[in-house]
Amino acid sequence: MVSGEEPENQSLIKHMDRSLNQLQLDRDHVLGLSRAGHKIDRLDAAIHEAIYAYQTAVTYQLGKLNFSDMGLDRLLLPIKDNPWAVQYYESVIEPLQTYDQRQGTELLKTAVIYILSGGDVKLAAEKLFQHANTVRYRMDRVRQILSEGRDEQWHTEWSFYETLAVGVRLHLIYTGDL
Repeated sequence: MVSGEEPENQSLIKHMDRSLNQLQLDRDHVLGLSRAGHKIDRLDAAIHEAIYAYQTAVTYQLGKLNFSDMGLDRLLLPIKDNPWAVQYYESVIEPLQTYDQRQGTELLKTAVIYILSGGDVKLAAEKLFQHANTVRYRMDRVRQILSEGRDEQWHTEWSFYETLAVGVRLHLIYTGDL
């Protein structure tokens, strides 16, 4: 194993990327890569990192992903089966699923695209082929549904976005459905 943080190993890592490209493994396959630098006694960690990177790459339809580039999924994938994570997911996603089933709406889909668009209403609207005001309306409805029974402090934009973002990321982990 080599450490990607040591300058003398940067050329080795670049060579590995070139080799994967020449073998066309970056086109025909999905690759999940662990961080470089694990010693043999940490092989289990390297394997888990590669698996988590692979799962995330599949979910987000990427050809290759390094564990260190996974963002929030680096934290969420290892704890996805934890009862607290499942409970959190259910508290955020199930009310939206229930509403969508009863009303024939697509609030959950809108919420997922909104989060994947970084909270950018215009970008989410483009991806959904909707008017920006439609996305704003739907996101206001999502906020109303998710804020029922919650403390007023939760109504801040940051708390809402943070809660929804983690819920959506867990949704993508559990379902693999964009």
